[in-house]
Amino acid sequence: FLEFAEPTIPQGLENLRAQGARDIHAVALTLFEGKHAAQDIPVLLQNFGANHPELRLHYGGGLGGGLHGDEKILAIVEDRIFEAEAGAAPVKRAESFLLLVARGTATERAGDIYQKMAERLRESHGFAGALAAFSGLAEPATAAGLTIAQQTGAARILVVPCFLFAGKLLEDLKKTIQTAAATTQTVGTQTTKAPP
Repeated sequence: FLEFAEPTIPQGLENLRAQGARDIHAVALTLFEGKHAAQDIPVLLQNFGANHPELRLHYGGGLGGGLHGDEKILAIVEDRIFEAEAGAAPVKRAESFLLLVARGTATERAGDIYQKMAERLRESHGFAGALAAFSGLAEPATAAGLTIAQQTGAARILVVPCFLFAGKLLEDLKKTIQTAAATTQTVGTQTTKAPP
């Protein structure tokens, strides 16, 4: 793990080295090439490799960074949209606003990917509007994205979290949605959250 849990990346590398591994392949469990995947993890690998020249370290980047990675992630997001719609009261997509929520990063490319993905889904699936919002470092923040969605007067705001796993980010998103729903003056707007 990069942060918040153990083993850390250097500990994991040391465990593999101690078990006799000499050729180690690393893939970041991040959706796109944000700062962690593009900078932080490669630095950790380089530093570990500098202290252990007998190792061959290979880095594959984030999950969406390879050939067709963006398309595969887009297909998963589409599946989450269908799943959320199937479990909710029927609302026409032309009356729905799609809000993708991602971690957010200081790396501009990752934010652009999510914004383009939101626009592409709006066009291909007929949503009244679509936007990507972020739970960290990038703008608009999730709460601001919900406000923008509410201001459109959409009958439904469909929130799709672009997180790999349930956890703190998803819990924070639930709280943000609840706060936005409690404070809005928009009558009749339904907010539906898709699974991560």
